[in-house]
Amino acid sequence: HDNASTGIQLWNTSNDPTLVPNHTIVENNIIYANGFTVVKSKKGVGSEQYGRGIVLGSNGAASEGNLIQNNIIFANFPLGIGLYSLSNNTKIINNTIVANVNGIGSDERATNVIVKNNIVYDNNAEAVRAWLEINR
Repeated sequence: HDNASTGIQLWNTSNDPTLVPNHTIVENNIIYANGFTVVKSKKGVGSEQYGRGIVLGSNGAASEGNLIQNNIIFANFPLGIGLYSLSNNTKIINNTIVANVNGIGSDERATNVIVKNNIVYDNNAEAVRAWLEINR
């Protein structure tokens, strides 16, 4: 808790598949009050938020088969749980995600994500957000 960035982050920045967080279980944690805001003007225009409760992802080889379960995640910004880049076949089950800016977020490269039996409430913006890429 009270980290300037992320509470728990599993991320690989290399193309080495042996360094990818695969089949990792993140469970039974209490994660709160992580992240900060950079104010770029007096009116808050262009401000940026950094940090999350739990983040999984990879810039290189795909991260496979991870499980996020039975966590209490609250008062993080901008996101309670974030799946990014090549975070595939991840299950997000039985978490309580409360009073974050957004509850759960996933970008277009995270595939086969299962979100089941989570309590997601009182987040300032969205409960669950999936960024999708549309073929044109």
